[in-house]
Amino acid sequence: MFYMAYSIKNLIDRSLSDKLLAMKILVLGTSIVWGQGLETADKIHSVLTGLLQKKFPDRHVHATFLAHSGSSTGYRRDGSVNTHTEPRIDGEVPTHYPTIVQQIQEFGQQSVAADDIDLIVFDAGVNDVRVTRILDPLCRAATIRQLVNIFCYQHMTLLLHQLGSTFKSARIVIVGYYPMMTGESEEGYAHILIKALSGLPAGKLIDVLLHIFRKPLRQRIRMNCRT
Repeated sequence: MFYMAYSIKNLIDRSLSDKLLAMKILVLGTSIVWGQGLETADKIHSVLTGLLQKKFPDRHVHATFLAHSGSSTGYRRDGSVNTHTEPRIDGEVPTHYPTIVQQIQEFGQQSVAADDIDLIVFDAGVNDVRVTRILDPLCRAATIRQLVNIFCYQHMTLLLHQLGSTFKSARIVIVGYYPMMTGESEEGYAHILIKALSGLPAGKLIDVLLHIFRKPLRQRIRMNCRT
């Protein structure tokens, strides 16, 4: 999280004018930007705000934080807006709502004007593709690729158009996703993960089969994660 925030700070160093007396940041997205499991001081927006405040001590750096763990993009597969809403609950509890589209709409309830936002940091798409699908060894990478094209490209384009038309003065940084499983992942945890997400019934026979086929199953999951 610190590395990600530091990378964003370096981008800002090169792009934002020193004439600004204040810097206003809008943070939207899913569990990555929310900072799942982290204390507030360790979340991306807090680290980034601290780095910028240290870099520009004469400015006031303010972050509007609307990200939520589990959020979907807010579009249906055909690109139409998902108009279903649910009350906002604590961001640590994964839920598709508020969607990213709804988070943008929530900004209208804030005291900051859209034209005053200098930087938008956000991510979107992984919860529409679905983490459980990515980590399912019975799901093929071709399926993930099709879903990524819809939710992380087509829908991301729609979100960027909406953000660009709403926040006309803002730079936009899309935070990438890291692979959830790699070749360095601890084998014991990987075995538990495969067993939990494979959809296979519990039992000793299944444990034996998973042990025998653990290498091809892990390769399938790693391919899904890279995709």
